Amino acid sequence: MSTDETAAAPERLNAAQIRALTSRASKSRSDKSLTDVVGDFYTSIFTAIIAVTMMGGAVTGIEKSAGSPSSGGLLRTVSPVTPVPIFWASVLMLLVGVAITLGLLARLGPMSSSGDQATWWLSLPVERRGFMTPGLTRLLSVLFATGLAGSLLAVLGSGTGSPIGMVSGALGGMALGGIAIGMQVLGLRSLLVIVADIAAIAAPIVLAAYFFVGGIPASGLGTAGLAVPALWPLAAGTDEWIAAGLSAVFAAATIWLGIAAAGRFRVRELVAAGGVSSRVASSITTLDTRELSRVLAGPVKRRARRNSKFRWVGSPAAALLASEITLFVRSPRRIGQLVVLAVVPTLATVIQGVLSSMAVVFLAFLVCAFSAALTTVESSRQAEINPSLDRLLPMEARTVYRIRSVLPLILLTLWMAATCIMLGIVSGMGVQLVLLGVLTVPGFAGAGLRSAYRPAPDWSSPSISGPTGPIPTAAISALRRGPDFALFSSLTFGVGLFLGFVPNWLFAVDFGIALGLWALVVRRPMPHKKSLMERMQESQERLSEQQARR
Repeated sequence: MSTDETAAAPERLNAAQIRALTSRASKSRSDKSLTDVVGDFYTSIFTAIIAVTMMGGAVTGIEKSAGSPSSGGLLRTVSPVTPVPIFWASVLMLLVGVAITLGLLARLGPMSSSGDQATWWLSLPVERRGFMTPGLTRLLSVLFATGLAGSLLAVLGSGTGSPIGMVSGALGGMALGGIAIGMQVLGLRSLLVIVADIAAIAAPIVLAAYFFVGGIPASGLGTAGLAVPALWPLAAGTDEWIAAGLSAVFAAATIWLGIAAAGRFRVRELVAAGGVSSRVASSITTLDTRELSRVLAGPVKRRARRNSKFRWVGSPAAALLASEITLFVRSPRRIGQLVVLAVVPTLATVIQGVLSSMAVVFLAFLVCAFSAALTTVESSRQAEINPSLDRLLPMEARTVYRIRSVLPLILLTLWMAATCIMLGIVSGMGVQLVLLGVLTVPGFAGAGLRSAYRPAPDWSSPSISGPTGPIPTAAISALRRGPDFALFSSLTFGVGLFLGFVPNWLFAVDFGIALGLWALVVRRPMPHKKSLMERMQESQERLSEQQARR
């Protein structure tokens, strides 16, 4: 090759230029900007604000009519029978944070690459480190912000603390990323799941030890805390400089390890982790919380099951109900989710400090109750994805909806009773709170069914450019289906919670609202819209016809 030909050769792009080119191409295909979507949320957010304001006004009005002293309205604080000091609350929050962080890092990477990136980027004759460095920067930034937020939460709750302690907590969060990156390089990502499970199991053990034994000795906590970088601020005791120094050393080692190992990750592991990340991103984009929980739970191990003869099944309605029960019983993960969700509102009640506000308890109850409702309607969600089985049943769609609401009603009644019994004991409200909570069950069951049977997103609608790719605006606007009914179902429960007592007429109002919301869902079938599978099949058929014409 001559010198002139060499000079005329095009300049080779580096990794940063290739990433910028890909980003510009994605944004150029966007039909709308992110600001155009704000209007889709305006009505829902405005309605939620009005509902909460009405609840606060109802609390104040009932207190004045009853002649009772003001409890503070929506700013009422919790006075639990057996409170947990802020030190042990910090330990619990740190253990839960470590479990969640390591669990997510084990499932999602920590370093990953989607299938498209592996196909188009990793096969290029460019240094791989340039493609991995932005992901490493985002990971460490998120971990630093998470650790800083946790430290700030502890400082706000205890009323004590210093900037040094907050920085050491943030650096401790980055240290968790170093552990995850090191295990990924060594091929030990599965070990992260075990460590996360140990941290999750340790949280209720610490709480039980405090209640029944009077707490774990501080010396023992300091020794055990050396094994977890995020616990170094607690393990160091009052010497914040030692904790900050340890956290800084480990955070610096994390950054060095990430940069050094950025080009050494195996493509197979990057693609496997990227596949999970893509499923998580698509689940968040389509607001499919059930698929999100399945992805984060990891692969399901198949085991031998005994055959059931179902002698009691003698009608189509009984067959449908039997399928609901069988699907739930064969998923012990959902049973565990219901147990964990039942304990969270009580933990928010007994922990002192920043969580001592009744507003936090009400928010925890609302989120956990709606999550429990989603857990009980998994079969309905599957039926919405593939409605052909329901259409084969010799029953009207209205009857199918009503039968599918039977199991959620039963399970949510048991869940609500257990949750409100614990909540009533620690808050001192007793049986009144239990009855008020059980009467809200039809509303939450309707919210779960409404969320499960929401129409599939219209992927032909205008899209916006998001961090996970193009996002259809129809999927974003579907966020209100389900949570809106859950919010309205919990308003009367919130009134009783903020009052500290339950007027007799509030029970009737509570049950009337819940029953009305449930009836709106099952009274008549929703207008039929083609499911996601049907739309994908039609798109494939149109593509085949176009190719045949060519």
